This record gives sequence, structure tokens and C-alpha cells, in this order.
Amino acid sequence: MVASSRWEKSYKWGPQCLILGPLLILIYINDLPKTTDDTKVVLVADDTSIIVTNYNQGGLKTALNKTLSDTISWLKSQFPISQL
Repeated sequence: MVASSRWEKSYKWGPQCLILGPLLILIYINDLPKTTDDTKVVLVADDTSIIVTNYNQGGLKTALNKTLSDTISWLKSQFPISQL
């Protein structure tokens, strides 16, 4: 048995995807900044930054661990099938 196929043009990435993709990501992750109280979460298109500051090293370590834990919990609630 011989299998064959033919080439077809793909129109998957049109101009509407370049605008719609980042917008849908922002809508989907819009509640991420609400997961942590002590940090600043900046959402710009499909890029996310989490900014953690503290005046001393011990406090910074505690804040980073809490932020990481809160973010992982949020990710698990948003993507229940992923293995985080």
C-alpha cells in the first residue's frame, strides 16, 4: 500500500491573527495581577512581567517565594491539564 498527499497553501497566519492573538491572551490572563498583593504584574500584549521589590534580602526572598507560589497556583487553576 502506498500513501500519498499533495501540498496545499496554508492561510493560518493572516493579519487578523496578529491582532486577535495578543488580545485573546490579555483577556484570558487578565486576572493574573489579582493573584498577588505585594507585587506588580505588568501585562503588555503577549508579554507578562512580575516585579517584586523589598528593602532587605530576607524580605525579598520571602516575597519571591510567595509570589512564585501564588503564580503557580493561578497557573494550575487556569490550565488544569498541565503538569506544573
